[in-house]
Amino acid sequence: MSSPIEIFLDTNEESHYVNAMNHPMYDYYIVYLNIKDREVLYDRINKRVDKMISDGLVLEAKELFDNGIYPHVIGYKELIPYFLGQVALETSIDEIKKNSRHLAKRQTTWFKNQLDTHMYEVNLDDINETVDIIYNDLIKFMNS
Repeated sequence: MSSPIEIFLDTNEESHYVNAMNHPMYDYYIVYLNIKDREVLYDRINKRVDKMISDGLVLEAKELFDNGIYPHVIGYKELIPYFLGQVALETSIDEIKKNSRHLAKRQTTWFKNQLDTHMYEVNLDDINETVDIIYNDLIKFMNS
């Protein structure tokens, strides 16, 4: 039986399994919080980007840019054309929003298809209801 470190050193890949029978190393319970209504989700993402901008994202990214650091991550890479004078700030902000929405979609798809994920629809009107449901499911899982 190989350890996860041995598997990684032999294959350069992480493994969630310890043997050829694919027995998980640990019991795990992956919680994925989802907002099914895309319009609501995208509105929340757009508002989050607006908050990041108002909290100083452009200044932070500009300081990195001025020091020759060009992070290739959402929120920074979209601002480079603005810093180069190629586009307006609003265009860069719109790109951050678009790329953030695309990332959210890819994340949902990945979690649905790659892992044994427990998807929970978030009740935005009563977050405590969502927390209670997850808590109760976790208790059942831990006692099984």
